Amino acid sequence: MPDALTLTCSACSFVNESERVYCRNCGAKLDRSVLPRAEEAKVRESMARTRREFKKRTNPGGGAWMKVPKTAFQVCVWAALVALLVQISRPPQGVPAANAELSSRMLATEIAAIQSSPVAKQLVVTEQDANTYLRTLKTKIAPGFISGVAFSRAFVNFEPGTCRLGVEQSFWGRPVYYSITYFLETRDGRFMATPISASVGRVSIHPRLLQGAEFAFKGLSQALSRERDFMSKMQAVTVEKGRILLVTRGR
Repeated sequence: MPDALTLTCSACSFVNESERVYCRNCGAKLDRSVLPRAEEAKVRESMARTRREFKKRTNPGGGAWMKVPKTAFQVCVWAALVALLVQISRPPQGVPAANAELSSRMLATEIAAIQSSPVAKQLVVTEQDANTYLRTLKTKIAPGFISGVAFSRAFVNFEPGTCRLGVEQSFWGRPVYYSITYFLETRDGRFMATPISASVGRVSIHPRLLQGAEFAFKGLSQALSRERDFMSKMQAVTVEKGRILLVTRGR
């Protein structure tokens, strides 16, 4: 049997090193089956190590550079996700403080009175009046079907021509805010409220996405059914900064 560390070429009898596959003298393929299995495995590992070392020397840092764009992309994605979550968790501008001063006005009584009036009446409602009135709705809203998620309060903001209706939900003790902004007008004798924007926290989204979010607005919508009926009977609606002016049609 040939020496374990050499391979003799069967074509030209040249003695080759054990790691060779082809004869160094004539180029014929060597019979490596004569080598012991352990020695063959050792030789294969040596050849693989040699190839790795050659690749490293001819292209130093090539693998590391390929990882840079991928790592940078992953960092950007995670940074954007964290920023999005932070913005969602922040209350939007204009949310009234939970301990804000309440209005002493009996708005529900005034609404009932002008609804029964035979002549047109004007009603001026400030943000403070409306937000105090909305606080009374919490007792009318049934608990949600998701444990740990509950309605906390509703609020409004009045800007020229628009009204933003917002909801604060408690998610396992942490507040999350949803809001839809409507453009209010009367057209051809009909009151119209057109959604023009929406947000979750401070992140703007399409208003239709929130209109379909039943867990946020369904309970409030049901609790405001009487008020929606009242608004549908307005002959004129004017929204100004901090207040809304309503004119009824009379009976």
